[in-house]
Amino acid sequence: MIDVGRKVVSHQIRGFLSAQTVYYLLNFNLSPRQIWITRHGESYDNLSGKIGGDSDLSPTGLAYASALTRFVQSERKAWDIRQRDRVASTHFPPQPGDTTPPNPEYIAQGDGSGGHSSKSFCVWTSMLKRSIQTAQYFDEEDFDIKQMRMLDELNAGAMEGLTYDEIKTKHPAEYERRRKDKLHYRYPGAGGESYLDIIN
Repeated sequence: MIDVGRKVVSHQIRGFLSAQTVYYLLNFNLSPRQIWITRHGESYDNLSGKIGGDSDLSPTGLAYASALTRFVQSERKAWDIRQRDRVASTHFPPQPGDTTPPNPEYIAQGDGSGGHSSKSFCVWTSMLKRSIQTAQYFDEEDFDIKQMRMLDELNAGAMEGLTYDEIKTKHPAEYERRRKDKLHYRYPGAGGESYLDIIN
């Protein structure tokens, strides 16, 4: 997303949830900001092909977490430079020919340098270990780190910890029901959810 919807680039958006995510971003907020969305790093359950669970990150997942932190820190610094440049070249009120308005939230600090508050960058994770560990290298002095249960993965109920091949072999009727209608399918067992459960 560029300049809050002036230009939106999406790639390989397929299915209901992906389309809803793009719709959410298109209607998110009118202030320029960066939003980075990523999955957690590779977990040991990912290596085994198991669904659900709450396993730790693999060594590859830990390397991803470290690289993600470096990437976001680099993008944050570049963002600050762009915002300072924009503030320096902004005049108010806007004049004909201006293509983007100034960012009202990026106000000059007391020293006149311009900038953001120290905790204006948030990192949100689910409550699952693999997600929290993906964010473990972010410095809590620089980033507001929050865990939110609503970001947890879909609960697979009685199928938690199984691979799709195991589900196909041990529970062929359930496997077929899910294959035919993933949106409405609810995993059986305690806590089992459907995509519609978490959308609503």
